[in-house]
Amino acid sequence: MFINKDFGLRLTEIMEEVNISDYRLAQAIGIHASTIKSYRIGKTKPDNLKLDAISGYLKVNKHWLINGKEPKWLDDCYKLNPGLKVDYKCPGCIDKEKTIKLSEQIIEMKNKEIEDLKKENDHLNKSLGLEKGGAI
Repeated sequence: MFINKDFGLRLTEIMEEVNISDYRLAQAIGIHASTIKSYRIGKTKPDNLKLDAISGYLKVNKHWLINGKEPKWLDDCYKLNPGLKVDYKCPGCIDKEKTIKLSEQIIEMKNKEIEDLKKENDHLNKSLGLEKGGAI
């Protein structure tokens, strides 16, 4: 996927419009605020999964974020096509089921990270002779 060089400017624009901070957006989609900042300043670009999460959470058309092609808002994708079936989605629009699935994947990833950290903590505690579940 090719992401236009102005992606960071558009992300900053939309975040200002909806009054959301790097931290709040990052927390909502399960990444670090520094990652959002690196997207906004053009240092890095999101992968498809993170791009879907960002566009879904901000309710913005993914293609607008990528290359500036209208419509900007997800709701406008549907308004521009009133004669089409209800299940019609413009390219880049996130529907409720996809957003739920994406959220479940992020939760699953985070739960695995938590379990791995608990195992690592237990291993370290055991090697230090501390009780199971105790903090280092």
